[in-house]
Amino acid sequence: MVTVTDANGCKDTAEKTLIIYPYPDAGDNLVANCFSKDNVVMQAIGTGTWSLKTSGLTVIISDINDPNATMSDFSGPGMYEFIWTNGHCEDIVLVNVNDNC
Repeated sequence: MVTVTDANGCKDTAEKTLIIYPYPDAGDNLVANCFSKDNVVMQAIGTGTWSLKTSGLTVIISDINDPNATMSDFSGPGMYEFIWTNGHCEDIVLVNVNDNC
C-alpha cells in the first residue's frame, strides 16, 4: 500500500498486490562420458519443467516435471543445454556429453 501526500496536504492511497516468483535453480553442470551409454541425473531445486535448449541434438528426459529427472540416450557428443523453468523465470544447466565409449 502506498500513500502519497502533495504539497497542499492532500493524500491519496493506492494498493497493489505483487506476486514474487522464486528464481529456479537448475543445479550444477554435469558430464556424461559416453553419449550412447551414460545417463545423468539432474539436480534442480523447486518445481518446474525441463526442456532441451540445444538444437540439432536429442535426448530422452524421464519426466519433464521431476527436478531429478534422468537424461539418457543422447544423440551424440556435444554440449547440451537444459532449461529448468517455473513458467516465469528459468535457469540453464550444461551437460558436457563425450564420446569416451
